[in-house]
Amino acid sequence: MVSIGVIHKLKGHYLDTKHPSIIENIMGIKRRKGSYQKGKKPLLINNLKALINAIDRLKIR
Repeated sequence: MVSIGVIHKLKGHYLDTKHPSIIENIMGIKRRKGSYQKGKKPLLINNLKALINAIDRLKIR
């Protein structure tokens, strides 16, 4: 989208990226192609407890 906007600007044209037709097309492409999501490991209970304890220690000081 950015590269299309840059080309339009260089050629002296205005590109309204908030126009409903453009937004609808971009959303359709995302639905069809999907988007890459990188999974993360879960936060384990012991690590969560350690984080909470560290925050509590910082609040006391």
